[in-house]
Amino acid sequence: MYRQPITHKERTAIVFIVDCSISMLQPAKLGQLVRPKIEIIGLICNLMIDELILRASRGNDVRNYYDIAVLGYSRGRVESLLPGDSEGFIAIDKLTEMMPMPKTIYIEQRDADGRIFNAPIMFHEWIKPLAAGSTPMHEALAYAHTLVEKWCRNLDNRYSFPPMVFHITDGACSDADEAALLDVSSRIMQTHTEDGNTLLFNIHLSSDTWNDYNEIFPNAKKFSSDRRDRTILFKMSSPIPKTLEALVAYLLSLKHRGPYRGVAFNTSPCELLAILNIGTESVNNIRYM
Repeated sequence: MYRQPITHKERTAIVFIVDCSISMLQPAKLGQLVRPKIEIIGLICNLMIDELILRASRGNDVRNYYDIAVLGYSRGRVESLLPGDSEGFIAIDKLTEMMPMPKTIYIEQRDADGRIFNAPIMFHEWIKPLAAGSTPMHEALAYAHTLVEKWCRNLDNRYSFPPMVFHITDGACSDADEAALLDVSSRIMQTHTEDGNTLLFNIHLSSDTWNDYNEIFPNAKKFSSDRRDRTILFKMSSPIPKTLEALVAYLLSLKHRGPYRGVAFNTSPCELLAILNIGTESVNNIRYM
């Protein structure tokens, strides 16, 4: 299980679910970057899409390794944030044909001698999410479930590495209680290919910019939080399969042991990009002493 390499013959599906509610105008801290959460969420998705295109590139060609969907939710509705009029998946080679102009931002960092400098980050602005209105999180997760269930039922995808769903939010929800959120998350995680069940990752952005709390893939048996939103997101996230534990620990440089849960709190862009390796690295290439 979870051993199928991703190729143009056995592609996988990746869904980004983006919280675009009014609360996303509040600031958040991601590594050394402090910006409104809606800007950070856009940066995360754009960097991840750029990384996927890079991995699918062979010379001047982009191969169809991934089917991509980006869903934004706010103001009582869910909509695609990608270019064009697609309401579902776009093959990555087709998405590349709509590539926007690159954009550069600068993040303040310190070098080894403690001197401050501005480090450039260049990316393509595939999505430009805007924050407004309510938070129909349950509706967005239900929409994602419909997409991945249909994708998994497609016989062309039967033996593929299962879909990966990345839900990025500040944790609030306006259209469901905890039980309903856990139910729809469970239904997403029950969709599957012959290689395993869909993996649902929740990425939480906090407005506590003074608080340096960050964690990625906590130990499932030891995790605890006095914040209800974090606890719910933890429960909504996939347990990392035993066959992937060594790979996850290696890719994310985790010092704690598993079992892991696929939830991240205020982690850096580099750590989030590393999550993408879970479906693209070969489990058999990871060796521990």
